[in-house]
Formats: sequence, structure tokens, C-alpha cells
Amino acid sequence: PESERVPFIWIPLALGIIIATFIAYELDWTEVATVGSVDFTGLSLMLPELATGTSWLALIAVALPLAVLSAAESLISAKAVDDMSAGKSGYNANAELFGQGIGNLASGIFGGMSVTGVIVRSSVNLQAGARTRIAAMAHGIILLVVAYFFFDLLAIIPLAALAGLLVTIAWRLIKVKIVI
Repeated sequence: PESERVPFIWIPLALGIIIATFIAYELDWTEVATVGSVDFTGLSLMLPELATGTSWLALIAVALPLAVLSAAESLISAKAVDDMSAGKSGYNANAELFGQGIGNLASGIFGGMSVTGVIVRSSVNLQAGARTRIAAMAHGIILLVVAYFFFDLLAIIPLAALAGLLVTIAWRLIKVKIVI
């Protein structure tokens, strides 16, 4: 039975990441791919600049297909999560795209990469019992705090452990009765 406080999925996942990280660290497997260091020293608030010799037209030619693709991915993910929650998520395509635009502007100002809505985090929130969007905001805040204060621990997590986490989450998304 699932605990009201800790969803069952987190117990084996946390143990798997801890065990894989410990084994890789203790055996000094330098060949094990890890997350690597998180560097906050270059983080500053500034407007991005075009590289010398790059035109705005060239930038738009690259950015437009990326924007269309990420918008489609976000809308598909949002609709899928809405369907998973039997329409309780309050799916709104305009709000989704507006939020994605604001997120990409903020990310660009801090020198980050573009962002999209993805089904993995939203479905995990839903499976864990999240009922409001506060869960997504809490996830972002927790991720920022962990990355800022515990970056040394993040750096040694093997990528294989994270891959296992994603496979487990993806497996939980599959509805076998629909596929067969």
C-alpha cells in the first residue's frame, strides 16, 4: 500500500540511485558517466548577444522551427496529462504557450537553454497525488535548492541511475491494455 506521505515509486528509485552512486564512487570507476558539476559562477542576468557575423534572419531561421516543435511538444504533453487526470488539470493551450514563452525568456536572460513542457514530470506529479500546479512550482524550487546547495552530490550520480529512473517512469506511463 502506498503511503500518504511518500509515494511508493520513490523508495526503490531513491535506493537505486544511492546504491549505484555509492558503488561507482567507492570503486572509483572513472569510466562511469556521471551528471558532472553544476557551475553557478557564470550565472548572471544579462541580455543575450548575437555572435559576431550572425544575422537576426539566421537566428530566426533556426529559432522558428525550434519554437514550433517545442510548442507542439508542450501542447501534446499538457493534453495528455489532462486526459490522464480525466480533464481535471484545466488544460488551456493559450496559458500553456504563454507560460512556455515566459519561461524561455527568463531562461535566455540567465543564459539557459530553451524549455518545454514534458509529460514525465507532470505524470509523476499526477501519479504521486498532486492536485494543483503548486506541485510543479515546488519541483522547480526543490530542483534549484538541490542544485545550488548539493551540487557536489549531484555531480557523482551515474547517468545510468538517472536512465533507470526515466525507464521506470516511462514504464508506469504505458497502459498495456491500450497497446495490446
